[in-house]
Amino acid sequence: MTPEFPLPAENPPPAEAVVKAPGRGRWLALGTAAVLSAVVVGGGVGYGVLQVVDKPKHQAAASHKPAPVKAPTYGALSNGNHFGSLSDLLMPVPNEMKAGPDDAGFGNDAVLTASQYKTFYEKTISYLSTADRKRQEQDFQASFVKGYAVRTYLVSDTTDIEIALRQENQGAAKGDSR
Repeated sequence: MTPEFPLPAENPPPAEAVVKAPGRGRWLALGTAAVLSAVVVGGGVGYGVLQVVDKPKHQAAASHKPAPVKAPTYGALSNGNHFGSLSDLLMPVPNEMKAGPDDAGFGNDAVLTASQYKTFYEKTISYLSTADRKRQEQDFQASFVKGYAVRTYLVSDTTDIEIALRQENQGAAKGDSR
């Protein structure tokens, strides 16, 4: 059986023979460290000089009055209610895409009021039987729709994306999610 690790030499060399004199690699490393520190120090001093030189000679006293905070025009409250235009809540058309095709005659970027959406909704369910249509209309009335927004995006010649938001009563939305 062959041992997995080499056996120690019978007569190890004396400790004095193992210590080597500083070689070329050590001097190269020390030289490189010295040059890098000089570059860092020089860069810091240069930056500081430029900051002092670029400052105007006569600066007006800085006003300690904070800039006014603008209230957001759209967003969500901590209780889940949203405010603002639904169009603002839709993602803008990214640079790598184009505005997509028109949707249902509204265009590729539209916001409908509750009454406009109700008219559109009634047209979409007109093919249903009277009983089914009545049930859908009751569900629609219970949702208390406040508005609807749609935006389309053209990804390529054969692919487009449509994002639509329907704003409705928060209680009705919770019931739908259950």
